[in-house]
Amino acid sequence: MSLEILTVLVILMAVIVLLITEWAPLGALSMLVMGTLAVTGLISPKEALAGFSNPAVVTIWAVFILSGGLTRTGIANIIGRQILRVAGKGESMLVFVIMIIAGCMSAFMNNVAVAALMLPVVMDIARKTNRSPSILLMPLAYGSLLGGLTTMIGTPPNILVSEALFENGLEPFALFDFTPIGLCVMSGGIFFVTFIGRFILPKQSISAEAFSHRRDFHSQYQLQEHLFQIRVPWASPLVGKTLAESRLGAALGLNVIGISRGDRTLLSPIHSEVIQNGDLLFVEGNSRQIQEMNQWGQMATETETIGHDVLTKYGMKVARISLRPESTYLNRTISDIDFRNRFGLHVLTIEHDHQTLDVDIKGQPLNPDDTLVVYGPLERLDELNDDSNFHEPKILTHADRENYPELSHKLCRMLIPEGSKLVGMTLDESRLGDAADIQILCIIRRDGTAEIPIATVRFAAGDKLIVWGTGDMVSIFLMQGLEGILVHDASQPPDPSVLEDDQVGMVEVMLSPHSNLSGLSLKKLNFREKYGLTVLAIWRSGTAYKESLRDMALEFGDALLLHGTRAKINLLGREPDF
Repeated sequence: MSLEILTVLVILMAVIVLLITEWAPLGALSMLVMGTLAVTGLISPKEALAGFSNPAVVTIWAVFILSGGLTRTGIANIIGRQILRVAGKGESMLVFVIMIIAGCMSAFMNNVAVAALMLPVVMDIARKTNRSPSILLMPLAYGSLLGGLTTMIGTPPNILVSEALFENGLEPFALFDFTPIGLCVMSGGIFFVTFIGRFILPKQSISAEAFSHRRDFHSQYQLQEHLFQIRVPWASPLVGKTLAESRLGAALGLNVIGISRGDRTLLSPIHSEVIQNGDLLFVEGNSRQIQEMNQWGQMATETETIGHDVLTKYGMKVARISLRPESTYLNRTISDIDFRNRFGLHVLTIEHDHQTLDVDIKGQPLNPDDTLVVYGPLERLDELNDDSNFHEPKILTHADRENYPELSHKLCRMLIPEGSKLVGMTLDESRLGDAADIQILCIIRRDGTAEIPIATVRFAAGDKLIVWGTGDMVSIFLMQGLEGILVHDASQPPDPSVLEDDQVGMVEVMLSPHSNLSGLSLKKLNFREKYGLTVLAIWRSGTAYKESLRDMALEFGDALLLHGTRAKINLLGREPDF
């Protein structure tokens, strides 16, 4: 055995070991082998670099660049949608159309280029139709090969034969000389694979197992039970508003994870996406929420102007209270304190650093210099005089209340009519306060008496509600309910598999041992705004939680099922907290 042969064997063994152990990246390994062969003198440097001038190598480079570009720009998805539109979801028609398209393209393109171009298209079709990729990929390969036989430039051997004829003084083949026989061969191959060959194709593959692994997320988290389709009718108040302005997510607990508009589907839409007429929204949430929103629309809004003077009727007062420096409520939120049920008072605004906070005040941590503007019965305000956490309350006069214009702008009076499904419900059962991010300040009964609503108080027909915090969309929901704004489309429940494509997917993440997020809720983290991903469910102690996720405090061991663009998912992977 010569020294050269021994050197080659040693290099081959080293390459095999590195390939098996994956100690070195494949690209770096290939360059290392080329350099080693040149350094050891087995080949010359010119021979080592000769492969880069080989047309086959350049073609393969171009093919993968073309495939990646078409995938990233969305052209591959457009082709896939057109194939699905023509072929539907029938297996035989899908095979037939894929082979026809691949064959026609291969007649004028390199076979490898056609296969690379169609590969992401076929994989996307396999995912959307829930089929094993091998059922469609094998016909794609055969279609590319058969189509290359129909023209002189369709496949390299045809070009080589024609060039050989020319070099030997014979008449070379013309472009379409192969077409009559090539078309017969291609047609026979297509019909055989479509009607016979597809039945003997393998049903399982590594890709199919990967798809089934993703489907395990769907069954494990029971996503199908919480997916809905909601259509935006013409002239809906939602038209022209962004998803953030619609409050479907923040206030109503519904995650819009996809929008079907015409012949395209926009997955993981951003908050600034504008809702249009006829949009079909893919929504993740609780089905009970649909009925609850319809119940809201059974209330009527009084049209007369309501001023802040209504706040001082029925024995109620508005007062300012500030926290003492030693207060035990510092750095805690209004929700954590359970302020309404503990003190029988509503917090209308929080004054902080000469600013008035009146949005999401329930989640604002209290600071030493904060002042709360509260509303409630005079006797409950008097009880705060003996509370060591607060300074003595200061009752606001009519002139003082003039300095708070939001007291009038955010007030509304609503009537519960006869026959409303809200009759007999408690405030907690109706979820009016939590879901709509409003406060029912006072319930005025038919006999003229008034009371602060607590968990056990039930609504009655003819009750008038003094409502605080009614924003634009919340007012519309309270007056019209869901039926006046959205139409729940239950005719065809959405398939969870359509929520993933080459750009958007799902991933399960856990808190890292060094994370500082334990004990914080998604709402406090502004998770959607910060990371651009939607939390579909939280897995904790063997149970999948899919409701009230915004207020759940994260714990070590929690698994979060996230939905969003793969670019955002990759960015999240660089965060040390996950």
